[in-house]
Amino acid sequence: MKKVICFFICVCFMMQSVVVFAEGNTDLGLNAKSAILMEESTGNILYESNPDERLPIASVTKVMTMLLIMEAVDSGKISLDDMVTVSENAMSYGGSTMFLETGEQLTVNDMLKGIAVASANDGCVAMAEHLAGSESAFVDMMNEKAKELGMETTKINNSRAIGILLTESLIFPVFYTGSTVMKWEYKTEIRLKALLSHHITQGVLSDHYCHKIPIHALFIGSNMETAVKLMTSTGGVRHSLFTLDTSFDYFHFIPDSHAGEILLKILCSPTIGRQLTVLLLSDLETVNPSISMEHDAVRMGQPVLLAYDFDMLRISRFITALKLQRQTGHLICFDFQKEALLLYCGDAVTISTIDLAKFERRFFS
Repeated sequence: MKKVICFFICVCFMMQSVVVFAEGNTDLGLNAKSAILMEESTGNILYESNPDERLPIASVTKVMTMLLIMEAVDSGKISLDDMVTVSENAMSYGGSTMFLETGEQLTVNDMLKGIAVASANDGCVAMAEHLAGSESAFVDMMNEKAKELGMETTKINNSRAIGILLTESLIFPVFYTGSTVMKWEYKTEIRLKALLSHHITQGVLSDHYCHKIPIHALFIGSNMETAVKLMTSTGGVRHSLFTLDTSFDYFHFIPDSHAGEILLKILCSPTIGRQLTVLLLSDLETVNPSISMEHDAVRMGQPVLLAYDFDMLRISRFITALKLQRQTGHLICFDFQKEALLLYCGDAVTISTIDLAKFERRFFS
């Protein structure tokens, strides 16, 4: 009897909804860029507002992922009991995850649960590689399915950013690369930066930000060796991996460690950054206009670069200029960054370091 009553209430509610929206020009006062309401059984559109405006669909792509997985199960291509091995690429994804480890094996059924319940990025990538052989091939499958479903204006091609960090004077799209060189597409990240810039100018993020606020890319990796991998990467055979390009003007790197936490505090605090810079430059000569390369000071006739913020692009430009002009320069960095910089820079530079423990006691105790 309760089921009958519930069914009757639902039918009445749907009938009322049809009456309300069938009038056509109803203004719902929605605070949304786009909206659409469809009656499921008939396909009739009850309400719409900018229904064809193209917007980022974020984790809705996981619905498409699960659809392709279930179709593969229904067709017999795979079964729910098949074991899926997690690759290092899948493990490296941040954001919402199942906390998968490289080499770990789970059934397709368990992967589906992780994708559906935890919105697991690592699970999605592991299943994509299991079904299609590679993530990019699976993206092609999703786009083909979207066309098959009549989604003509939909294109699936996500930024690799796991989130956006808003600070007092900077905005950081954050990327987690693990211990490997992450996948990367220049055009996608350019669109991300353009989208952020648009939101800034429209006051969507906060009235605090003006249109001139810098947008810096922030990379988090397992250790400093990963930074060297990123800085020396040429994009791989298919040119689908990260390279230092111009999608962002700054590419900072921090390790996933306590040292990285301290560096993140500096990046997020312009006051501390300025204090440290003033302290480091106090015993050095000022910038020399006759030195035809980017530098922060001069030491014994050599150009000096402050590299403690580990802007990979700026360091790369500095080393390239030194090698082209057959000069040597000097870097100032934290002690935990020195080994990676020596590995990348070779004999093109000499390095002096900041003691991280002493710095932490002085600025954060």
